[in-house]
Amino acid sequence: MRAICLMTLLIASLATNALAQPTPPDRTREKAARVLRTASRVKGAMEVVYLSAGGVRQVTGVIPYLLTLDAVTPRQPMPAQQIRVRFRLSNLVGGPVSGVVQGDIDGHPLLATSSAQISALAVGKEATGELWTYGSQSGSHTLHIKFANGVSSSNQPSFNPFEPHPIPHPLAAPFLAEDATDLFVGTPSPSLVTTDAPLDGAKTYEVCGGSDGDRFGFNPKVLLEWASVLPGTDVITPFSGTVVRTENSTADFPFAHPFGNDTEFFAVPDANFSNLLAASNSPTEAQCAPGSESQEYCEARDTIRQLHLSGAGALGFEIDRGLLDPAYRPRAGERVAAHGTWIVDCGHRDYHTEMHPPLIVARARVLPNNGELRGTLIARPYTLTQTYSPDNAPFFPHALGQLAKEAVSPSGGPISAEPVISSRPFTNPLVAQYVFAIPPTGVSGDLPTRVRYHFVTRPGVTVSLSHPDKYRVFVSVSMDPTKYAPAPAPSCTPQAFTPDQIDDAAGWSRGTFRNLSGAVSTVGPGAIDFLGLFVGIPPGTLEPFVIKSTIALNAGVRKLDCTISPPIIPPTAPSTTGSDNLVVEDATQPYPVAGWLVISWDSSRRFVQLTPAALRELNAAALAAVPTPP
Repeated sequence: MRAICLMTLLIASLATNALAQPTPPDRTREKAARVLRTASRVKGAMEVVYLSAGGVRQVTGVIPYLLTLDAVTPRQPMPAQQIRVRFRLSNLVGGPVSGVVQGDIDGHPLLATSSAQISALAVGKEATGELWTYGSQSGSHTLHIKFANGVSSSNQPSFNPFEPHPIPHPLAAPFLAEDATDLFVGTPSPSLVTTDAPLDGAKTYEVCGGSDGDRFGFNPKVLLEWASVLPGTDVITPFSGTVVRTENSTADFPFAHPFGNDTEFFAVPDANFSNLLAASNSPTEAQCAPGSESQEYCEARDTIRQLHLSGAGALGFEIDRGLLDPAYRPRAGERVAAHGTWIVDCGHRDYHTEMHPPLIVARARVLPNNGELRGTLIARPYTLTQTYSPDNAPFFPHALGQLAKEAVSPSGGPISAEPVISSRPFTNPLVAQYVFAIPPTGVSGDLPTRVRYHFVTRPGVTVSLSHPDKYRVFVSVSMDPTKYAPAPAPSCTPQAFTPDQIDDAAGWSRGTFRNLSGAVSTVGPGAIDFLGLFVGIPPGTLEPFVIKSTIALNAGVRKLDCTISPPIIPPTAPSTTGSDNLVVEDATQPYPVAGWLVISWDSSRRFVQLTPAALRELNAAALAAVPTPP
């Protein structure tokens, strides 16, 4: 399908007298300060840099005609909107030249029937004109113009500096001058998305294991604080959207959070990920009464309305704050893309959905002063299984077993509730795709972009990047569990909590945890015996629990406080020590992957005389270039 419809040509007075006007004095000084040289890393690219006067003599020895894309108006056209392409042709040879200026987008001509005729353009003079067309398809395109059939007044063919021949060479063909640039039509892509397809599943209380209204900590049938929506082990779900709210939790069930209370953020999903929301993620006014369990989502909903974002609800993200370095935490207004465990929160009766915890978190923001895009990406090094050592049982069956043991053979010490922490954050192969995109701006014009990045990985994780056009960088993260080298176990210290401290830490009313024995007794002797089987307690052993558990509970419950080992801070952006455009495998650091990416407009140079192929090579070369530290 054609990206641009064929339309007529408008040339603003293409007569020789109008186009061959003397160069204004200010442009003469500017032109005299230019040096054009071949950019060695990009075949066919000529780079303009402003150096010292006198450089124009070098130009006449290399480039006979210089054709440049002066302006594209509007710089960011919408589909079906008129596009004006302004060009400038400079004659640097020893006599008048004639020829035609033509244009195309993605190889499709801009002109319907004719071309811009250049007639007897005198040496040292410039011709300017405009080509008109209309945009029709959103996306990134290549806009290309050329001065074809250029012949000097002596009727001798000139040479083409883009051909791999000596300069000049006896090529019996007209000289071809051309220029190309990236053109984006339509609303630009968000600064960060994932291209992975969304998943779907049942988002109801039933995944929690109890009845409607049952919740973790208040009913023994609900064994997990959060439960995966999708059946299976370690099923990873993609997401992308816009962050509208962030906070650090002040109340979390302490035994399930050995790396500290959660750091949380709420994001309105892109349209293709809106299915991840449960009904309660978009609360009604009635559900937003003071003291409501949906209060966080009510505030997120209000922010969505204030910012006029599309979407009625937000997805919450929760992860132990010690597992997500502060420099990598998304902030309100930023774009976020993530892959993680899609769950129903079984600790609240509204049963909202979350990503808890995310495995990979990528974020991006665009600086308002210069349009620069800054992004980060990180993966957590550990997984919290919601089971406890040594029996690998969920908390309440585990705690019952511990209390039963104390009832049979009391030791007088606190019971243990130390979570199982896995150093394998993923167990299934995963390829996560992310697209970082710098938006076109009014000041970007035809400037190239500069890409800087630095990523570190552990063995078994790879990162690859591609730069299809100057706006976008594709980042692919591949995780292979068969080759992954787990990080060292975290550094943990035990700490005993009394029942009242447990209630305070979890945000429960005093007595909730202590009343566990009474809650369990209501499920009947058969259910009690079933819970005992989780920890190897024979049937009938748990009957003394109701009588003797108070003694054991008064001694406290032992939890773990953990930190990442080794405690290495991941690379942050921009960095003068890491701007090497490399992906480095480093088994001495704990993160499966961590790093940053910056896309900026490079105002220090402008490339001209680009073929479309050279433009593509230029974009690819931006990834391989080793930038000079700022």
